[in-house]
Amino acid sequence: NDVFPSVEVKDFNGISVKEPQVSVGDAEVEEELKGIQERNAAVIDKKEDEKAEKDNIVTIDIEEIGEDGKAVEGTKREGFTFTLGTAENVYKIDDDIIGMKANETKEITKKYAKTDADKNLAGTTKKYSVTVKQIKVRNLPALDDDLAQDVSDKYKTLADLKADILKNLNIAKDRKIKEIKVNSLLEQLIEKNPIEIPASMLQAELNGRWGQMAQQFQTTPEQLDKMIAASGQSKEDLLKQWTGDSEKMLKSRLIVDTLLREKNISVTPEEIEAEYEKIAKDNSITVDEVKEHYKDAKAKEYLIDETKENKLYDELYKQVKVVKGDKMEFADLFKNAR
Repeated sequence: NDVFPSVEVKDFNGISVKEPQVSVGDAEVEEELKGIQERNAAVIDKKEDEKAEKDNIVTIDIEEIGEDGKAVEGTKREGFTFTLGTAENVYKIDDDIIGMKANETKEITKKYAKTDADKNLAGTTKKYSVTVKQIKVRNLPALDDDLAQDVSDKYKTLADLKADILKNLNIAKDRKIKEIKVNSLLEQLIEKNPIEIPASMLQAELNGRWGQMAQQFQTTPEQLDKMIAASGQSKEDLLKQWTGDSEKMLKSRLIVDTLLREKNISVTPEEIEAEYEKIAKDNSITVDEVKEHYKDAKAKEYLIDETKENKLYDELYKQVKVVKGDKMEFADLFKNAR
């Protein structure tokens, strides 16, 4: 029988946690506003005699023409829709379509570079027959108070919307930096304080993950086995892929639980109240609404655990070295998924 591992976390020497330096400013707010404009854009048909321009949404029928001047079988695509001037289509014929009108047909010859990302096209010359079926234009709304009010009743002016975007970006930034620091701290603690994970414990964790995946697919674990097998993979292969991650997670959990016990970390009702207030402020809702959400015992337990862990990390950061990391753009912070 597997014995529950005894965990000792003694070695904190030489641990250094880097904190990325990220600032959020006008450029990031503008980027978000652009997204809001896009989502609130009205898409309307262009008039019959109007030509296709960059950023228009076109729908085309396309087929390849062989050297004999006949259509190549199996190459016809009908109703292919994309935005002109974006990388959304493999044919890369945007420039040739610009200037065409609805219901116009044109033969286009296209030479593809040897370095083209599409291996089937690289280094070839293709001839296509293209018919433009439809041209639509995306009308972006003006960045003004009306748009802010459309987004939500809580905004009266564009300035209100911008202030809220800035606040939310900063919350997202702080949350991500916190996650990066915690991951770095735990990785180093795992390295310095080796733990043997019993096979049964790992198996239980992997089975749990399998069950969760089945839930996501709204099926049973047994059905999931069959689905995965039908897709040409095996459960064993997938579990093997997950093993490293699962081991790391179990080791992290054991280290955190051990330190919570050793350092006797607990939270008071007042600290939970303060958490409620912070959540309310972050989400622009009332404390009563937050409490309503945490009326569920499981949700409240999760919040208490999270608050305890945050207290633990704050203590540990006093024990190890926290240094300023590299300066980083806000967007890059989220690209480094680790």
